[in-house]
Amino acid sequence: MHLQLGEIDTIIVSSPETAKLIMKTHDISFAPSLLLAEDVSHGNRSIALAPYGEYWRQMRKIYLLELLTTKRVLRSFRTIREEEVLDLRKWMALRQGQKIDLTERISSASYSTMVRASVGKKIAEKAKFIATIRKIAEFLSIFRIADVYSSIKFLHVTTGVRRKIDEMHAIGQDVGDHC
Repeated sequence: MHLQLGEIDTIIVSSPETAKLIMKTHDISFAPSLLLAEDVSHGNRSIALAPYGEYWRQMRKIYLLELLTTKRVLRSFRTIREEEVLDLRKWMALRQGQKIDLTERISSASYSTMVRASVGKKIAEKAKFIATIRKIAEFLSIFRIADVYSSIKFLHVTTGVRRKIDEMHAIGQDVGDHC
């Protein structure tokens, strides 16, 4: 079944076989295009936010075959992971006998590991960086009418999406400058 949701083509399929066929042959037609992704990733050059297509597929192949093999990841980032776990253990030891909420600390250790693996060093403003990543993730997850009608440019302005995108971009640049 075909549905037209604004400017977005949507297909509902009833079998896994049909879904697999559609995803293999028409994958680019049904991939979302988000305004924020283009701005934040400097013209969709980042693999994380690049639109699905030939460029994304080639970058993914390079990442998986050359950079992110299990052996290489385990070997390359072992020291970083060990240091972050040691920092977490020290933090817990200082609070021995107290009630502690590990959720935030484990999340922080995960983000720190990710940042150190991608940037190559610890960042001074870790809390600001984590808050920025969370803001961007939250912003990306919200439904916006401007994404459904992307060709109607005034919607980006009247709904505040353009302003918010510019704000997210500036925050991201500021954090990136401190990495």
